[in-house]
Amino acid sequence: MSKEFNPFEPASALESSKAELEEETKKEYLKSEQICLKYSITLEYLRDIKYLLGIKKLAKWDPSEYGRDEKIFVDHSRDIQTIDEKGNPIENSYYCLDTKSKRKRKESGMVKEESQDISILPEHEIYFKIQLSLGNNDLFFTHTTRDHKFNNLLKETITFPIQINELPIHSAVSIALYDFNKEEDDGLIGSTCFYVFDKKRRLRQGVQNLVIHKNIQPDLSYKFSTPGFPDKNAEARDINVTLNKMGLDVATDDRTPILLQNKLHDLYLKSDCSFLEISTSVWDNPVVFEEGRYQDFKKEITIPPYLLRKYINSFRSKPNDLHHVQEEEKHEPPASVKKISLRNKRVIKFHDPSLMKKHHVMVDIETNSNPVTEKFFILTRTEDDALAKTLTPNAQENEQILSIIEKPDFSELSHKEKHILWKYRYPLKNDERYKSGIVKFLRSVDWERRKEKNEALEMLNEWEINLEHAVPMLSALFSSNDTYPPSIKSDCCDPIRKKAIKRLYQEDINSIHLILLQLVQAYRYEDSNQTLLKDFFLSCVTSNSKIAHSFYWIAKLEKENDKSLPDTREQYKVLVESFLAQLLQDNPEVHQSLSEQLAFRDKLKIVSSHIRKIHKVGEKKEELQRVLSEGGMFDMTSFDPTPMPLDPEVQVCGIIPSKCSVFPSAMCPLKLTFKVTQHTKDLELPSVDEGLYNVMYKVGDDVRQDQLVLQMIDLMDFLLKKINYDFKFTVYKVLAFTPDDGLVEFVPRCKTISDILHKYNSKIDRFLTQCSLETQTPYETVFESYLDSCAGYCVVTYLLAVGDRHLENLLIDQNGRMFHVDFGFIFGKNPPRKSIMPPIRICPEMIDCMGGFNSLNYQRFLDKCVTAFKFLRNHSKYIMNLCYLMIHSEIEDLPDKDSENILNQMYQKFLPDIKESAEVGVQFKKLIEESITAFFAKMFDKLHDFAQMIK
Repeated sequence: MSKEFNPFEPASALESSKAELEEETKKEYLKSEQICLKYSITLEYLRDIKYLLGIKKLAKWDPSEYGRDEKIFVDHSRDIQTIDEKGNPIENSYYCLDTKSKRKRKESGMVKEESQDISILPEHEIYFKIQLSLGNNDLFFTHTTRDHKFNNLLKETITFPIQINELPIHSAVSIALYDFNKEEDDGLIGSTCFYVFDKKRRLRQGVQNLVIHKNIQPDLSYKFSTPGFPDKNAEARDINVTLNKMGLDVATDDRTPILLQNKLHDLYLKSDCSFLEISTSVWDNPVVFEEGRYQDFKKEITIPPYLLRKYINSFRSKPNDLHHVQEEEKHEPPASVKKISLRNKRVIKFHDPSLMKKHHVMVDIETNSNPVTEKFFILTRTEDDALAKTLTPNAQENEQILSIIEKPDFSELSHKEKHILWKYRYPLKNDERYKSGIVKFLRSVDWERRKEKNEALEMLNEWEINLEHAVPMLSALFSSNDTYPPSIKSDCCDPIRKKAIKRLYQEDINSIHLILLQLVQAYRYEDSNQTLLKDFFLSCVTSNSKIAHSFYWIAKLEKENDKSLPDTREQYKVLVESFLAQLLQDNPEVHQSLSEQLAFRDKLKIVSSHIRKIHKVGEKKEELQRVLSEGGMFDMTSFDPTPMPLDPEVQVCGIIPSKCSVFPSAMCPLKLTFKVTQHTKDLELPSVDEGLYNVMYKVGDDVRQDQLVLQMIDLMDFLLKKINYDFKFTVYKVLAFTPDDGLVEFVPRCKTISDILHKYNSKIDRFLTQCSLETQTPYETVFESYLDSCAGYCVVTYLLAVGDRHLENLLIDQNGRMFHVDFGFIFGKNPPRKSIMPPIRICPEMIDCMGGFNSLNYQRFLDKCVTAFKFLRNHSKYIMNLCYLMIHSEIEDLPDKDSENILNQMYQKFLPDIKESAEVGVQFKKLIEESITAFFAKMFDKLHDFAQMIK
């Protein structure tokens, strides 16, 4: 250097020295736009942290004890002499606290003051919250450090997911210091802020000492109220000037380091502030802010950056958050600002190289689409995977993650939710509490990024899943064909579906049978070139006779469903043909049985068509009995044993024409009574009564809704029985052959509640007594079945939002089991003028049977309801995901276009916003009691009875 370096020159002189240095090296500087490394800071030390707690101290230190490269002022207790507020020394083992402190009062040998033993402080824990912001607008989510001891070196590096060349000129970092042992609201110790670039647009480099402001939240307004480099604090400024001199390393005198250290020591003692020492990357040359030009795109630009920030800020609650940015912004909007039209909408077109690469993004003013939010999301994806493996969510983040995971898997994820799921992806995979969040994790991945995609697929292979996790992975969210576009990149869906199908192979066959309806629906989302799910069906289904029958009819319906897309029908056609070919090879007896069932169903359809041609209602029954009788047109009095499509365990061998009839309905459903084989009688099936098996055959009605509801009730019954809760459900069989015809099983020896009330003078308990006598079963047993079934059906019909409930479709069988029939309205739908019906259907007479509202049995009933509801609430995601798999099945009350809204309303039935278990019980009991006393339910019952009398 041409000029001798003086370590004790004032700050102004230092600035002159730096100006000269810049002048000499003005041709050798870096532009910020040239640096593609991530911006990071390292927390080094806390200096004089005791001042934040009101502690006064005098440090004794000899700089000769330390080498030049050693860190100083670590605040070891042996180096400290403590004094009171008047400067008088006190015992070395005590710190004197100011009168604002709330710590306990103790006495020392020389002074009586609020104080604390020094041995406590080193064990005290603190943590930091660091935020990179533009004004009061966060560029990224807050980074929370691990906890640190007061007297320990910090040495923690925070890497922000943004490169230096992407940093705006007004970027600022805020750092807040908290007491780890207190709640966040009460634990703030202090804070500080600093701009990433200084007033001369230079990137701050090397060691920086930031003033910590006691008990103040970080303020990033135009003029910081918590600046790390306060202009009016001469000691703080001189400390950083001295540190900068030490960092320049331009001294020619060997004594310079010691002199600078001595001066730094004196400055620390004079200052009444606490400091946080941080360090940033150091470059060989100054780094000057410079951003790329838009000249190449000026014909495309219609909105400058400051207006774009203003547009985003207009949706915030504080419209003045960025006023300082607007004040400092020197750019004026170009005169050539233009608006263009896209599909009759007002849009603004602009270019952002880091966001759009090779294309442009449209800002839709009407829908508030936000490209800066998109850019923010992209920038947050650059988390280091090595760092991610060490991250653990704090208590607040844990609640956020659990809240996200609990929501249905088809729910849309916000950018913020995706960020936190991706940030804590490794705890999601490894922690049992989070493992059910695999679908949410997969939807948080940016599959366009190769590194992120590879990491996600590697995690997917290691992720342990169960059947409930696998089901949504086969849904439309991860469709691998173009007919049903997935929610993620389509070529990434195959490994996800493969993972789920692999889990299906590990399940027992009964669990598969329970959800077979949904698994067949999942096949529509397979790529026609992939055979993973088809191979599963062919290997597992063909080997089991009962499941083979069910699978055939479910898949055949989809093959012949005219409402489905042609490609989908062709896809199912290939599946059915492959299944039959494999079945003929593996299980020819079942193949033959299916052929007989198909002929049986075709004959029933011909009979129904013949009866419907008869116009006189009274003649329909006679004609049906005549054509089915021996020698009749469709003689079915005797035929070879045939497994019923409804239940292959039931083998029928003929019809009893005299017991057959036609229901008085426009579609003329047929009631058919079959004789069963001796083998079937020996099975003592509940659906068979004295060797007879009754079914209803419907043509012109879609029974798929009934089939879905009863399957879901069967599933809930299965889940409850796994924990030994038997709610005596009566799950009768329903099978849809096509969307236009199907079979419904009859429940033997049952009566509607409407009939019971009329016959037994509104006394259900009298009917239960009669059942007890006829079946020679103790009344207590019959009554318990009644109580359990009432509770069970209250819960399941509420969750499935079953509508059109009246006393004609509530029945009780001879064992005391109450059950529901006729599920023509589900998912909150109701007939016209019945939309105000209560959410749970239970009449006062049913409560009277229990002993009334003040009885012990009624309280037991409520407790049973709450028990079932709470348990099924824990499986809400599984239930919702199974329903979601049905959205393209053309079920009337679950149309694809409105399916998400319908299912979200259904999800609210689980009371997801209530976290406390006790409160859940209180609210559900309240729902039941309001439903029992609902006025409109009673009124509609009377109207329905009147309508039945007219008929």
